[in-house]
Amino acid sequence: PQVSLEQIVGAALNMMAADASLVRPLIGPAQLEVRDSTVPGAGFGLFAKEDIEPFVVLGEYVGTRTNYRELGEKIRRVGHDNLHVFGLGPDAVMDPTDDAGCLQPDRTPLAFTNEPSPEGSFNVLAMYSTPAGGPRGVYFVTSCHVTAGSEMFLCYGYDFTREYAIAEPDPAGDAALRRAICAKHPALRPDFPLLDEVTATPGPAPELYDAGERSREEGDASPPEVGTEEWRNDLSDVTLPVPVYDSDSD
Repeated sequence: PQVSLEQIVGAALNMMAADASLVRPLIGPAQLEVRDSTVPGAGFGLFAKEDIEPFVVLGEYVGTRTNYRELGEKIRRVGHDNLHVFGLGPDAVMDPTDDAGCLQPDRTPLAFTNEPSPEGSFNVLAMYSTPAGGPRGVYFVTSCHVTAGSEMFLCYGYDFTREYAIAEPDPAGDAALRRAICAKHPALRPDFPLLDEVTATPGPAPELYDAGERSREEGDASPPEVGTEEWRNDLSDVTLPVPVYDSDSD
């Protein structure tokens, strides 16, 4: 039987789409919006504008790729560490804030995703993509059906201490969900955090504050250095604490 030009083009496009799905996961469909969070004191949050099916990739966590030294310099410059960075690997993070250390809802909406209060539940997972020869990426994926109007909730990390209470994470259950998501989106990785991010030790990093600023009363603890194990335990791979997302604030 003869094969039409349309069939040949269609087959080629399907092959290209299949190859692309191994490098970057397919995004959506998912309509999202940023507005006041349902979590007390959390400022803004990310919400679904429509029903979203399980295992839908909401988007990539975008921003500026940087390292711990540059991050420390920015923290000293902007005067706070609520930069919402996401670890990408040894001495590599994604910073979604602008030059002034503020978030912009239209540019980085995923950075407004909060953790749920104790009575809430998680509906989003963070997952890595590590394409050969390309930069690593972080993507947010729905872990269950999300109804329109619901706030999106994510676990920032399993092994760090928070100064606020959240719903109890389920690392084993999340691991099973990540494996299932990878079956649908082969460009994503099931391990979280990435193994090299856990085992690698970053190079020397600057202190968060100058020596003069670190002069404190006797008995007070000094702030941890950016990139150290103490810093990781304190801020986690995803430093999305519960600030007020006011672009005019420090």
